[in-house]
Amino acid sequence: ARIYATDIHRAVFHTAAQGLFPLSMMAMNASNYQQAGGSSIFSDYYTIDGSYAAMVPSLREHVIFTEHSLAVDEGFNEFQLVLCRHVWDLYNPWLQDRVMTLFYRSLYRFGMLGVGLQRFPKLVTDEKRYEEIGSGWYRKASKHAISLRSNADHGKGEA
Repeated sequence: ARIYATDIHRAVFHTAAQGLFPLSMMAMNASNYQQAGGSSIFSDYYTIDGSYAAMVPSLREHVIFTEHSLAVDEGFNEFQLVLCRHVWDLYNPWLQDRVMTLFYRSLYRFGMLGVGLQRFPKLVTDEKRYEEIGSGWYRKASKHAISLRSNADHGKGEA
């Protein structure tokens, strides 16, 4: 599995590649991990480095950092999960729609979109692109309705 971490500013990659998180945040992160269904011991995923928690190298090696602008670049892969935070208030409605279309095209069928609890464009659910799961989580809607009829139903009315 690969994680693609993107940003418009290349400078953030140096810091992010170190995999350092404030140690003061780890109790909350561990709680979030458990609430999300995590079954391992959360502290197995990091070591303590001063006042920081350092992500173990076996996790960091699966992260690919790449420069990407949501405003001008196209999608570059198909993803099961897209996480995007802290950008909606920076974008006008036209750009928000462009980004939502980019996310839609970049997600697998039934892929997940996580946007946090910030203000989120109403167009997401209005256009039925996504099903709102709650707490800033959305699932990509199916492009085609799935027939739930059984095979026996298909023969009804035929001679």
